[in-house]
Amino acid sequence: KEHIRKHIRVFAADGASKERRALFTAVREMFQNVVLLIRDGAHALRIAIRDPLHFDSFFGEVWNELFDQRHALVPDVMHSDKWQDLLQNIQREVFRIPCESRPLAVVLKHLSFAKIRFDSSADPCAKVAFMLLPLAVMLAFIGSDERSKIQVRERAKKLLKKLDSKFALGIGVSADWGLVTQAFLRLFDKVYHDIAKTERHITAF
Repeated sequence: KEHIRKHIRVFAADGASKERRALFTAVREMFQNVVLLIRDGAHALRIAIRDPLHFDSFFGEVWNELFDQRHALVPDVMHSDKWQDLLQNIQREVFRIPCESRPLAVVLKHLSFAKIRFDSSADPCAKVAFMLLPLAVMLAFIGSDERSKIQVRERAKKLLKKLDSKFALGIGVSADWGLVTQAFLRLFDKVYHDIAKTERHITAF
């Protein structure tokens, strides 16, 4: 314990004000050799990346329909073995569309994400953009399958109607935003990030 108290020089906190206050108290009462207390750059970046998409009305709707609301598309696929099997079989059929040259090179099997980490939605959002045709076919099948509950059929029909050109473009832009900003975030989301390079990274981005 004494070794830790004497050798720690820097603390980092995320955006929570309570955590920063706790560290200030710890520095004052326990860690007299600390000379710098910084905010976690990766945490601050996650907020800066997330908020523009969530607060914009249109991109917020895309986020809500795909990830956030109850029975959003990605969580419903992620938590249903039946929907996953259906989607994978539809993708295999998409390979054999006449006059199309391999619209999908492989069958995509996973749409997993964790909502509490915004950057984890970047990859599944990109997969949704690539799989718009198979997903639309899946929604059309579920919406017309009388064996499904009427609530499930109505949700599928409602989302299928939303998949017009504007909404599809919104999905694509959201995917691009997530992938590009995630690459930037990964520069900071590491154990040993050199803060002297921060300005250079921002300028390059």
